[in-house]
Amino acid sequence: MTEEYIRTLRQQLKGFSADEQNELIDEINSHIESGEEDSKIGKDSEHRREKMIHELGSPKDMGRNFQELYRPNRFIDYLLILLPYFLYPYLNTLYSTLMPRYSWADIRLDILIHLPLVAVGLWRRSAPLTLFWATILISQLFIITVQMDLYYGIQTAFWAFLLLTLLALAGSLIWKHKNDLLIVIFGLVPLSMCILGNILSTLHIADYSFGPIGQSLLLIYSSVNSVIFYIMMLAMAAYFLAASRQFSWLALMLYSLAIGVSQSYLNNVFSEQIYMLWIVLPLTLVILGWYLEQNNRKRLTEALS
Repeated sequence: MTEEYIRTLRQQLKGFSADEQNELIDEINSHIESGEEDSKIGKDSEHRREKMIHELGSPKDMGRNFQELYRPNRFIDYLLILLPYFLYPYLNTLYSTLMPRYSWADIRLDILIHLPLVAVGLWRRSAPLTLFWATILISQLFIITVQMDLYYGIQTAFWAFLLLTLLALAGSLIWKHKNDLLIVIFGLVPLSMCILGNILSTLHIADYSFGPIGQSLLLIYSSVNSVIFYIMMLAMAAYFLAASRQFSWLALMLYSLAIGVSQSYLNNVFSEQIYMLWIVLPLTLVILGWYLEQNNRKRLTEALS
């Protein structure tokens, strides 16, 4: 029974390298063997083995969990973020060329071009990839449905429906991975900033009397504005490719700082207090997520010891 379970499980681990497959299989075998030696589980080794396999779940469910937890071929996920971003200058040139003749060659075309990347993320079962592009599209859809005051007429209803669909998708993914705070915060930071930014933008808050702190922050923004794209892509590379969760948390902190300093998702709002909050808030969310994970891990270690 064990051999059949392991053989079926190995078939579900497509996408992992041979070494990674062997490591995961060894982990499962070790878990089963340790259960066979525990007299509290059952009266004999065969009964204990069957019980351990039953508790592990079906090979299909186990393979799906490994796929979502370890995200094999994470480099492909990163490329699916990096390459489309490098294409943006060429796409903007295309939009500028088409718009004089075709009114639809604006933000709507950009949404439709990048929408398949959300589907690719779902197909690859990559929550971070799906959340990344879903949040980008959500920010664009907020502009169409909230900030442009029915500029697109009856079309606005379709874009509003798409906005609600992507919000529901992002929310469901965050909830589904609620036990993995690294994914939860990765999705929550840009999503919360997007929603907050659109709320603030509709209020049209304007106060240009920046004090020393605000002027320093604006100076930092003007200094890094030309390289902010490279900083974000570097942070994404570390987040997706790092083997260490601690390193991924550091990358997420850098990503959150880039969002705050660059004023991403924030339009037409110039207030020192809001700008300071805008920089601090995403970093605070990441630090809170990291702290909760460390605290949970410490309690688990103490419970097992």
